Amino acid sequence: MLEKISEELKQRIANSHIEGFGEELEYWVKQINTPTSNYKNMLPRDLTNGILISFCDDNLRYDIVRRGFYELLLLLDLNSNLLFTCMSEDALNKILKDKKREVPHYIDILSLKNKGLEGKTHQITIPGIETELFPEDELERQLKELCSNLEMQTDKEFRHCIITIKKSGYNIEELKAYIFNSALELVEEENWSQYLRPSYTFLDDVNKSNEVDIIKPTLKKDFLVQDKDTMPEIKNDKNDEKDVNEEE
Repeated sequence: MLEKISEELKQRIANSHIEGFGEELEYWVKQINTPTSNYKNMLPRDLTNGILISFCDDNLRYDIVRRGFYELLLLLDLNSNLLFTCMSEDALNKILKDKKREVPHYIDILSLKNKGLEGKTHQITIPGIETELFPEDELERQLKELCSNLEMQTDKEFRHCIITIKKSGYNIEELKAYIFNSALELVEEENWSQYLRPSYTFLDDVNKSNEVDIIKPTLKKDFLVQDKDTMPEIKNDKNDEKDVNEEE
């Protein structure tokens, strides 16, 4: 599945994170004199999302949904039939290790799109012992709410792919792509860190001059992603404040 993603899209995703967590973030940090307690987590993601949205076209669609105080960007690539969400590597690992979550994370919900895929490893199950954290019918209900707008834009089934980053200061050090099945077992993964270079080159033993130019994203300083009053809202029954840290 991951092999269906174009080199161009991988580069655009990488460049958006380079800008959103780098140059654009530096600019806005200098402008904000009294940042809120969550701005360090939310501002770089908001900037990155704005750049990603600027790339959207007939083949790359997007939607923004709200989970509590957190705004989630969904990117649907119609060429690969993959739905992308982005988060930090640390946040993903924290979710995978937490087996006592009281509120479904959005990856619990979106993983239903990958139901039926075979994981590289399998969880050990004991007959009569419940291993699912959340009732599937409840996850299905929330999945319908999350994806309803995008599902109306295609007649094909799509899978969910998680893009993760590791960062240090204003630098993105690692970029990866993961596909997990509905049991959150790893199905596929790719390391995209080579796209984090200022430019990259496809090399072979014969010709080392086949250079691909970097696709430079642009974002105006007064860029507004979308009027928040018009955004679809997904409400949780429990403790909305937990959603503030859904993406870290």
